[in-house]
Parts: sequence; C-alpha cells; structure tokens
Amino acid sequence: MKYASSKSVSILFSLLVLANLGYLIFPSIYYFGSDYSYELIENYSRDNLRILLVVNFLISMTVVLLSKININNNVIHLILILSILNAIIYLYQGGEYGLFPIIAIPFSYMALFYVFPQYKLNDKLLSTVLWIIVIWSIYPVVYIIIFPSDYISSLFMDTLGLKTFRGFAQHRNVYGFYAGIAIILLFVKYGNTRTFLKYILLLPLTVGLILSESRSSILATISVLLYRFIKTRGIKPSSIPIGVISMIAVFVSLQYYLATYSVRGFELVGYDRLSLWSQVIRQNSQYWVFGKGPGSNVVNTFHVDMTSHNFILQTLFDYGIFVSAFFFVLLVKVWQNAKKEYKYFLLYILIIGLFQPYFSYGVPIYFTLTTILIGLVAGSKTSNTKTKIGIY
Repeated sequence: MKYASSKSVSILFSLLVLANLGYLIFPSIYYFGSDYSYELIENYSRDNLRILLVVNFLISMTVVLLSKININNNVIHLILILSILNAIIYLYQGGEYGLFPIIAIPFSYMALFYVFPQYKLNDKLLSTVLWIIVIWSIYPVVYIIIFPSDYISSLFMDTLGLKTFRGFAQHRNVYGFYAGIAIILLFVKYGNTRTFLKYILLLPLTVGLILSESRSSILATISVLLYRFIKTRGIKPSSIPIGVISMIAVFVSLQYYLATYSVRGFELVGYDRLSLWSQVIRQNSQYWVFGKGPGSNVVNTFHVDMTSHNFILQTLFDYGIFVSAFFFVLLVKVWQNAKKEYKYFLLYILIIGLFQPYFSYGVPIYFTLTTILIGLVAGSKTSNTKTKIGIY
C-alpha cells in the first residue's frame, strides 16, 4: 500500500486552504466597486459552489487513499457509523438529494478529523493566511477614511432599507466572520507579546468587526478570546463561573448596544433567532426522527425561505436524531483530541454555527473548511507530532 509523503500532504493541504479561502475573498475584491457587486458575488458563489465541493472532495479522497488508516481509531469508528446511518437516511428519504454527499462526507471527515491532525504543518502557511485575511479585512476600513463618500456606499449593504458595513464581502456577516478569524489569528501568531504591529492591526480589525454589526461574529470572537485568556493564564476551574458570568454580561451589553445605538437595532423582529428557531421547531416537528433532507428551510415572518441558522436544529431536522447524536459525539471527540490553538477555531465555528448557516453536518463548505484548516495549522505550532511518511 502507498502512503502519503509529507510533501504531498503539504501541497494538498495548502491547496485546500487557499481554494476555500480564495473562493469568497478574491471574487469580492474583483467585483468591488460595481453597481451590482452584491449580485455578482452571489451569482459567482452559487455558480461555482459545485466546482469547489468537487475539488474539496477530490483532495480529501486523495489524502485518505494515500494514507494508512487505523480502523481501530474511535474517530474512524464514528465517521463510519455516521456514513452508514447517512446512507440509510438517504434511502429512507427517497434519495432525492443525490449520492455525492454519501460519498463525499466520509472522505472529507476522515481527512479533516483524522489524517491532517496527525501531521505537523508548515507555519509559513499560517503567516500567508493571516496576511491575506488581515489585509482583506482592514483595507475597507482604511478605504472609508481615504476616499470620498460617493465611493463608500459600495462598502455597505442594504437590508430592508438599513445600511450595514460589509467591506468587500457580499454580506456583513461574511465580513464579520473573517474579521473575527483575523483577530484570533493575531493573538495565536503573536501570543502574549506586546508587539506594536499586533495592536496597530487589531484597531482597524476591531472597528471593522463592530461596524459589521454581526452579532454572531462579535460574540464568537469575544468568547474565544475569553477562553484563550482562561487557558493561557491557568485560571483554576473554580474561577470559570466568573468567566461564564462575564461572558453573559458581555452578551447582554452587546444586545443593549445594538438595540440602542446600531443601525439595525431590533427592527427586524422576524429575523430574530428565537423567533426563527421556534418556527423551525413548529414547522419541522414531525421530522426529528429521520429528518427532512439536507438544506430544509422554513418560512419566516417575512414569508422568506430560510435555514434554521443553528447547526443543532439544522442537523436534527435534515438528518434526524440518530445521525445528529453520532455527529455531536464526533465533535466532542474531535474537541478532546484537539491542540489548544486548534480549539480556539473549533470554538469559533461552533458558536458561529449556533446563529449562522455556516456549519452543520454534511459536505463541509468553505466557512467550515477555512476555519478548521486554519485551526489545524495553528495547533500544529505547539504539537509534538513529527511529520512522517504514512499515518499510524
């Protein structure tokens, strides 16, 4: 049997990171300034998503097939059980959503959660990703200051008559998502060192994140930084309740700020998450055992089809209780095996996934892959694992 060399894994891993990172970032810069930039980026994302998913699948499958898999590993057991259950659910639902997820999910999860974590990855890739995201996130903030006001309008999006900051992205939540990752990356890259560069970059990133008014990204970023503070300072378990109380206080303050001072306020009551989740449960209550099928939507208050914006509910009503249960166990196992820095990014995507459709069970999309792959590189900085030929 042929095993994956460190060089081949490094090349494939880098391609996977840059393909998923560039999928959203580079088109947003290319179409920036157009009167229809929002629509153009949306069309690009929709038209090329299948190509990206196939590329991701081929890379993941190649890595897995070239690696030696220990069948007695608990992560592999969970992935195999999930794959079997998913196939059963697929047949039960009539096979309406195609065979691609049935084939792609096992290879994607094995590569992400089993193969890649066993390699010590190149730190140069982390620096490259950091600067790509930092520049992409900061430049629109600087743009507001430098250029005349008639150019600034393209940096904002219109949501039912309300203008919110989206930078180069097609949506303010997408901008907030990457700005949050950039902030966390700065702390991972430079640690607790009080470098001038770190704080110079943190200022515009924080301004951009706040201007985006992406509550999920702001909450996730603050939560990760608080978790990092607790872990790096060696705070005793008895002090953790204080951290939880502090997090709740921050969340309440954030809600008050957005309700009182932000552009959005609480006018869009129909998009409120609690309202949406209650509708999800009410409209899909009969599907909790075997699921309704991937991407199941609900009709919200404004009569618009929406996903549940919560990975727990989305997985439950897409695939049913059995797939959901083993998926959540897999996430717990991945968390237990993760290095400290890797956990920062896992926590980030999990919190985001509670409020946005960026994470759920299924074929991983670019949001999930970008975050987890960056986390793997960050975690390998302090890993004692040596790069080796083959996976044992």
